Amino acid sequence: MEHPLTKAEGEALIRKIASLPAGVSFRDHCLNRMKQRTIDALDFTRVLRNAVMVSQPYVRNGEWRYRIQERPGNSPPERRDIEIVVVIESDTQLQGHTVYRRRR
Repeated sequence: MEHPLTKAEGEALIRKIASLPAGVSFRDHCLNRMKQRTIDALDFTRVLRNAVMVSQPYVRNGEWRYRIQERPGNSPPERRDIEIVVVIESDTQLQGHTVYRRRR
């Protein structure tokens, strides 16, 4: 897989991976942030299944990172402010790197 993916490619691949039974894993940092921000794995996965990229992919520590949020028309109020940063490892696996709530 060639990085960076285009917006359309990235969104489609993230949605596909999020629908796989073992497609999403979490780094310890992400799990800590989820707990701090009261975001459970189900909401995390729902955001990924309706992913839209918020910004261009970027490289940090040698990894391509993709910042996403849920499509506005699909998200209930409690998920509208969630943004997630993921690292796509393969066509079938991604890792949640971090998650936060945007300030309104």
